[in-house]
Amino acid sequence: MPKDLDQYLLDTFEEALRGHYIQVYYQPVIRTLTRRACSFEALARWDDPVHGMIQPDSFIGLLESHRLIHKLDSYVILKVCKRLRQTIDEGFCPIPVSVNLSREDFEMCDIFSIVDSHVSEFRLPHHFLHIEITESMFADNPELMRTVIDRFHAAGYQVWMDDFGSGYSSLNVLKDYTFDELKVDREFISAFHLRSRQILTSVTEMAKDLDLHTLMEGVETEAQFQFLRDIGCEKVQGYLFGEPMPYDRLIDHLRRIGVPLELPKDHVYYDMIGRVNVLSASPFMSVEQRFNLSNARELNSIPLSIVEVCPDTTRFLFYNASFENIIIKTQWGSAIIDPKACGATSTASLPRRIYTMLEETKVSGDAKLYFVSDSEYYVIQSRLIAAKDDAYSVLLRLDNLSQNTDVSRMNTLDTEMRHIYSVFDRITLLELGEDRITPLYVGTHDEKVASSDGIQNAVELYAKEWIFGEDQEIFLRYYEAASMDERIAESGRSCIVDYFRTLNQHGQFSWKQYLLIRFRPSCVFSVIRDADEDVQVMRQRFLTMYPSKPRGELTHGRLWKSLIQSDIGRLYWKDDQRRYVGASKGFLDYLGLSSIRSILGKTDEEIGWHLLSDHVLHNDESVLREGAVIQNVPARFISGGVERNVRYSSTPVYNEYGHVIGLVGSLSDQESSDASRPDHADPMRHDGLTGLLNARGIDEALSVYCDMYYLRRIDFLRVHITVEDYDSITMQYGFSHGDKVLSALGAALSRLYGNDALVG
Repeated sequence: MPKDLDQYLLDTFEEALRGHYIQVYYQPVIRTLTRRACSFEALARWDDPVHGMIQPDSFIGLLESHRLIHKLDSYVILKVCKRLRQTIDEGFCPIPVSVNLSREDFEMCDIFSIVDSHVSEFRLPHHFLHIEITESMFADNPELMRTVIDRFHAAGYQVWMDDFGSGYSSLNVLKDYTFDELKVDREFISAFHLRSRQILTSVTEMAKDLDLHTLMEGVETEAQFQFLRDIGCEKVQGYLFGEPMPYDRLIDHLRRIGVPLELPKDHVYYDMIGRVNVLSASPFMSVEQRFNLSNARELNSIPLSIVEVCPDTTRFLFYNASFENIIIKTQWGSAIIDPKACGATSTASLPRRIYTMLEETKVSGDAKLYFVSDSEYYVIQSRLIAAKDDAYSVLLRLDNLSQNTDVSRMNTLDTEMRHIYSVFDRITLLELGEDRITPLYVGTHDEKVASSDGIQNAVELYAKEWIFGEDQEIFLRYYEAASMDERIAESGRSCIVDYFRTLNQHGQFSWKQYLLIRFRPSCVFSVIRDADEDVQVMRQRFLTMYPSKPRGELTHGRLWKSLIQSDIGRLYWKDDQRRYVGASKGFLDYLGLSSIRSILGKTDEEIGWHLLSDHVLHNDESVLREGAVIQNVPARFISGGVERNVRYSSTPVYNEYGHVIGLVGSLSDQESSDASRPDHADPMRHDGLTGLLNARGIDEALSVYCDMYYLRRIDFLRVHITVEDYDSITMQYGFSHGDKVLSALGAALSRLYGNDALVG
């Protein structure tokens, strides 16, 4: 090229932009877990009609030094947004694109407004454009950089730190600014020796501890890719998967080498999996908890695995050597770790207890499973990482308790004890002095009552979920840890026993025997077994011996208590000032209320859930002042954000002197006297997707509000909400996903406005 190339480039720069000699090339970013392309990086290439292809090194620095780079970056951003919109309009799912910003972009123009205006112009979700910033940009004007980064974050853009490690201030920049992803400079991987691998491992672990995603540039070999995958680096970029090229050519290239594109619905799912630090000795801890760690950590010291459960196939996306060494020795080893299956196994062939634990984790978020294999005790701890429509992923930790360094805790788990497992539902070790509870054997559905939060919390949780309400207070006193040792000693025996009604797998309460056995100071075995048959035999013997004793099951108190705790009646009761003082479960469920507290002490007018409530007020006054009985009076009622046509009845409540002290009433649906669900609604006035009012229903309700305003000067407010990106959402994720967005929005509005506003 001629020596005056620099001047030629400066002279023809504007023409190159107008003539599109400067083109946008794209290089794929590959997710290591799935080997799918999860994003592209946009890069400028100058294909000059005179000099041909000009490399970026020849014009990027030149434009920066002459303060023209902001025009190039604005041009690239415009082209990227246009390309994304074209992809959407053609009916394809786009993937995010990252663009590089220069220091001059922040000084020569309002780069945030430029980016945001292009994104809005082409109706793009903000998460489809990522912003890359190099650390050298922070040296001259750090406060300006902080302000602009905060604006990008507030608007929903990801901001990446590019070329991490290429300068001297990388760690200071990480300390002072917030990023979403760390893009590691290619120099670390180009010299692929032991020291560089150690540095990459440490950088990856540090990024995970700081809750940063990780991307490695310059990956050129399969060995480099496999190493980065094994240490938990989430994404890679380099010639192994493709050099920068025009968009259409890149799509053909990826198809040719068998690298599919990641679907938009999977971005968040795999990003959540990528946050797991498989190098850490504390992967189950949150970022905040890890910040407080003071002990040293060993690499891969905890047996870890990440498993993805699909309807037909279960895949072990990752497991370290410690996990493999332990699981292969158990009874389930060959079923879980099968080298021939490359980490995949049929979901139907999973061991039943493993599958049950995984399903419980999907529902509750975590679980524990204790089991015995070859005379040794094991525990699997699980935590839900992420879930999508057709799959979910779980982090597993496996420990051999028999080889635990705290051997003294396992001395109680001897061979003889295993013979009594078939007799009992649950055996638990209570270490009172250490406030520690350890399930040794769980044969029932209550195994999620865990040990991490101390004895008192575990006992309270167990009582709330499994013990009959009338027995809970006695149960809590029986399991009071502070006096347990003393009570057993005072009994003159080594154990005490009591019986409590306990929920079984059929939804019934049956009698269980709870035995507390003291085998050394401050250490107690809690043993539970079925005792329902024994209790029934003793009860029948008592009734036979004392036939004159009344059975008394159907007392008025029991009948009333059962009625208000059931769903068969929507009952409420008010005092003589028309203030709510109580309601049945059916009434609260109908209104979507979790408790009575939100309406206690309030009148209907103060709550605001009646439309045209004058006749309700009049009828209540008739009941309270005249002793009238009101039956099946129609009313218009707001429940769950929509209008219900209901009928209500009420009758006075008298005290022992014959004075009216309140009223008790009931609600029923006007449309159908036997309708049992609160969403029983007129399809002509309600939307079938969300269950909220449709346009007709809103218009009819609006006329009522207008009447209330003109007749009684009661103000009202009408609010309109628009989902601006709805068309883009349905295009990228499908109409079924768009329906879910509307349903979720409707449900959120219903929860927010509840019973004092109409939602359509």
